[in-house]
Amino acid sequence: MSAPVARVPRPEERPLGRHGWRARGSRRARAWLHGWPGARCWRALGLLVIAVFSPALSGCALPSQARRTARLARTTHGSAHVIHGSGRVSPTSARTKVAVAERTHEYPAPPPPPESAPAADSPQLALLLYATVYINWNAGNVAQRLRALAHASVGQARSAMQLEAAQVAADPTLRAGGIANHGVVEGIAPLLGAAGKYLVITREWTTASASGAYQGLLPAWHVTLAAVSRERRGWVVSSWQPES
Repeated sequence: MSAPVARVPRPEERPLGRHGWRARGSRRARAWLHGWPGARCWRALGLLVIAVFSPALSGCALPSQARRTARLARTTHGSAHVIHGSGRVSPTSARTKVAVAERTHEYPAPPPPPESAPAADSPQLALLLYATVYINWNAGNVAQRLRALAHASVGQARSAMQLEAAQVAADPTLRAGGIANHGVVEGIAPLLGAAGKYLVITREWTTASASGAYQGLLPAWHVTLAAVSRERRGWVVSSWQPES
């Protein structure tokens, strides 16, 4: 009698570990589900649900997006651009310089560059040179000298010289009368209790070559209240106010 032959189990009968049968069952379930004719209907129904409710779901986010866009627009209201709902940045004319000028009657402009002028070694020397040019002039060069003094000063003194130069340039009586002025600086003294301010005393006389208006007049004394400021290279006249 021949020995019995061991039967080799079929693949489906082989153990697959502790969870072998469960795993094999799950594979069978998936195969059955995909082979089931109704599975395609379930998948189609799921796609239909997504297609129907996705606009509503995306629409729920629109109010929050609109609020964020509005906040960005308010934040950038003072700038030259606004944020639109599409997220793009476009220029606007509501905040242009012309619009600001029409509303405030002032045209916005960058600040002027800092003033500078030739400096002297001391306050007295700066005032002496300045006063000597100021009191000696004639009808032909008075406007030019005043413009030179404006260039040689800062602050109120520069503004005063620019204004006076424009006034005498438009005055025809100076040339018509041949008027000239001469003088000497008699004294420069600090003003008590006012740092940086000085009294400039001058003695002057005026002549007229084409008129007898100033004939026989004696020299007159004049007092000017002036101020100087300390610059990097020395002292510069910053205020000039004739008092008499």
